[in-house]
Amino acid sequence: MKGRRWLCAVGALLGLGLTGCMGPHVDIPPDSSTLRPCAPSPAPLLVQDLPTATPAACDLVGATVQFPDGYDKVIPEIGTSSASGGGGMSDTHFLFNFGSLGIVASERAEKSTQTRWWGSEEGLRRYWNAFGRIGETLYG
Repeated sequence: MKGRRWLCAVGALLGLGLTGCMGPHVDIPPDSSTLRPCAPSPAPLLVQDLPTATPAACDLVGATVQFPDGYDKVIPEIGTSSASGGGGMSDTHFLFNFGSLGIVASERAEKSTQTRWWGSEEGLRRYWNAFGRIGETLYG
């Protein structure tokens, strides 16, 4: 099991799109199913401005998040992740939608030993408990 968790965490950070990694291992709060979508915004939400208060007021699914390097990524549905990068791209960008615990985001530069994280304290704790941490952890 620990090997699978490590493989899933590495796959997520490298944008490999591994299937079967997010399902049973991440605990999504039951109240997340009652969240309504947030009002759409024409401008991207800066990753450093992601809400960290819990419970979240609304579901950010479909909103665009902008990372410090200018890369834009769309927030996935509750209980799922979205990763891109690796494979020749300079950075890896990752989002996980925890519903009422908000969004967990990370950015890791190619060949770096550091991963920068954003999100609520509880969302980060649950993600790290499920998949562990890769490299030195920095907070946005």
